[in-house]
Amino acid sequence: MKFFLQLLILFFLGSCKPNSEKKIILNNIMDVNKEIKQLFEQHRHQVTLDKNLVLPHFKEKVTIDSKVNFFQFPNGVNSKLDIIINFQDGRKVIESFGDIGTTKEEAVKNNLKNFVINDFHVITSALNDSFDDEVTTEEWNINDKIYQAYIGNFGRKGNLEIPENTFNKIEEIVKKQDFNEKYHWIRFYYGKINQEPAIIEFLVDNKKNHQAEEIISKLDWQDTNEYASVRNFIILKKK
Repeated sequence: MKFFLQLLILFFLGSCKPNSEKKIILNNIMDVNKEIKQLFEQHRHQVTLDKNLVLPHFKEKVTIDSKVNFFQFPNGVNSKLDIIINFQDGRKVIESFGDIGTTKEEAVKNNLKNFVINDFHVITSALNDSFDDEVTTEEWNINDKIYQAYIGNFGRKGNLEIPENTFNKIEEIVKKQDFNEKYHWIRFYYGKINQEPAIIEFLVDNKKNHQAEEIISKLDWQDTNEYASVRNFIILKKK
């Protein structure tokens, strides 16, 4: 069971490849764009489904695509949802959400729940320039450029105490970046299992920042005997 959980954590963020010796079978790949459209509509956002892409009626013109990879385990289904936000200039936000379920439908439901908890409100607030009580907004000076920061809540799984200075470190790291584009995005993830760091990711515009990951790893994280994680998503918009 411990091996399964460790493997699952790695797969969540795309770090694990199928291995037949471990009895992991690639089942199929699908999109959930219709479900994404319904999700936006449930939150009172106007959207259109065109050529199987989700077109939110935001102030910032983007399209949204999705892909779910399924892996079958003996005791359930593991799934990874990729959300791809396409800007008109060709840049893409790529965010991944992993979970499990006894069926594909249950796993996808959990994927979408993770998307809502961690990213959805940040995306809608930043790209539609709208207020959302799930999002904190601040003005950040980054290399003499003013950005509006749309900051999501910490998304947690399990019982993991977040070091008091975690967000201050994230902000410090971000403010040292050399940003020039209208939009930038940051995703931080830290997971622990069996009293050891399971995975640390600090992504800036989808790219790993190893120096940032090293800084985050040195914070005062507490040991845990079960899987636990924390995640945070930020979008920056140049003013």
